[in-house]
Amino acid sequence: MKVCLTRVMAKLNQDYKDRGKHKNRTQAFFALVGFTIGLGNLWRFSYRLGLYGVTFLIPYGVFLVFVGVPLYILELALGQYISLGPIHVFTFMSPLFKGLGWAMLLSLVFIVVYYNVILAWAIYYIVASFGPSSRLPWSLCTNHNNIRNTTGCRLRDYTPKELFDSAKIFFRDEVMGGAKFQGETEGEYYDINWTIVGYLGVAWLLVTLCVVGGLRTRGKVLYITVIYPYVMLIFLFFFNFQNTPENKQDFLHVLKNSFNLTQLAEENIWKDAAGQLFYSLGTGVGVITTISSYNPLTHNIIRDGFLVCLLDTITSFLCGYVFFILQATYTNDYTNFEPDTSLVFTISSVILANLESPLWTILFFTMIFALGFNSQLVMVEAVTTSLFDQFICLQHFPKVVVALACGFMFLLGVPICARGQLGIDLFEFLDSYTSSHSLFIIAGLQVVLVTYCYGFKKMIDGMRKEMKLWIPAPIYAYLYITWHWLVPFSAMVLLAVSLMGDYNHVALLFSTSSDHQGTEERGITANFFFNAPIWGQIIAFSPTVLLILLTIHSCFRGQNLKHTGKFCPEYQRQEPRRDPHLPNVWFEVDSESRNYTVPIPMSSLSAFQH
Repeated sequence: MKVCLTRVMAKLNQDYKDRGKHKNRTQAFFALVGFTIGLGNLWRFSYRLGLYGVTFLIPYGVFLVFVGVPLYILELALGQYISLGPIHVFTFMSPLFKGLGWAMLLSLVFIVVYYNVILAWAIYYIVASFGPSSRLPWSLCTNHNNIRNTTGCRLRDYTPKELFDSAKIFFRDEVMGGAKFQGETEGEYYDINWTIVGYLGVAWLLVTLCVVGGLRTRGKVLYITVIYPYVMLIFLFFFNFQNTPENKQDFLHVLKNSFNLTQLAEENIWKDAAGQLFYSLGTGVGVITTISSYNPLTHNIIRDGFLVCLLDTITSFLCGYVFFILQATYTNDYTNFEPDTSLVFTISSVILANLESPLWTILFFTMIFALGFNSQLVMVEAVTTSLFDQFICLQHFPKVVVALACGFMFLLGVPICARGQLGIDLFEFLDSYTSSHSLFIIAGLQVVLVTYCYGFKKMIDGMRKEMKLWIPAPIYAYLYITWHWLVPFSAMVLLAVSLMGDYNHVALLFSTSSDHQGTEERGITANFFFNAPIWGQIIAFSPTVLLILLTIHSCFRGQNLKHTGKFCPEYQRQEPRRDPHLPNVWFEVDSESRNYTVPIPMSSLSAFQH
């Protein structure tokens, strides 16, 4: 009997591996940087800066200081305090609103599904750069769009506008597979671009392998993929500085003259600034909480929070400068930025074609892949970690669960790989609606729960006593004001503005329905976009609906707002657990490793029941 029990315990210890901690503070910091700084900094901020000019920096800075930084610190504190993901954080803090963690998880799954498609596009460009010809495939001299004769072709003979148009045509016809529809029937508009599906599978395979490897593998990967993009961005910065001096001066002149205080009276600039900040920092989806849950209890999260937000802003400015100059150079237009998803690919393709070196092309698109891969890796790990924390039985088969979860999300992303404009439309559709209404609701509600339900003073005391954080009077006053009033009020106003904007958009579409009904020749695109706002609201509010349903379920179970005794540091949670394979045997859980240790007799179990 003793031998059998020993073997069972050994098997349990093998299955229920230690949740793990970050090896050092550098690894913890790199995980935050890898998630926070991604493709949103590369093209979204550049577009906003070109659209609104220097005026955009005012609302962005206001939201960064009074909403972004305090919310970032709060999510870091919650995860590190109890060393668990967002589902357990809000289940233990306020059982009535346990659905808040699940709403975060659903929002995150939406983002993960479409975000990996960008990695598939990057892989396409990397593979295309290995072609047999010394010319890059999107170059005019390859004659992929028959603009001019390629005999004796020299790129310097073409205007920058022609080079830019060539890159856009390559993305539309080759990458997205739109060339197949030239002269084809309308029914084939539903076709899937199987080349992109294959590259999407490669991207998911790489993500799966890294997540299966655990924290140690993720830490090693992030050391490379976080540092490498900065090397390439600095190269592009100095390349622009040396090769486009006149454009640099024009850029500074345009920015100086683009300052217009009257724009601050418009709601769009404030809405776009808030959306850019939430998208860039990644708050409200539970990933920051999950990353900090791997930190040691006494890790300095306040320092990390300020540093990561500062680095994120600096990176956005750097990317904005680089790509503003590039677009201005190759379109001869400094004031008209197109809200195009392919912007980062088309602009980069042009300058790389001028270098006429496949090596630089491979390095650059590898940088784009690395930027997206950082965020995707951490987001997928947050999804699987939440599942393992919530369903302990899944910890018996960690590799299988990770593979199945990634495979399921890969299948959800296949429809986005549709050929032609439909694929881009689906991508932009998800990108627009997954980070909108529910994100503001989640962000505001979590601050309200911490500040008013759990208690601001109790949270600060936990950060000081348990987490050993030094919180001087200015930081205390800053967190008090922002957590109590500014963040909840801003979230409420942003939600109202977002709803009003979508309502006006839907009303406009219905008022012009006759115009859409008369454009049957446009096929699915017209019908899709006529109904897109309605489907968009369903996607945008689905996390909120899930939150409401789970809150109603908690009410029927008699749960309330009061926090449980489990909302405490990990070392204080000492309670017996029962393994599903041994229903009549309870085991004490080690406070540090959460592994099964000593079996507890059933007669002694009552001593642990409260």
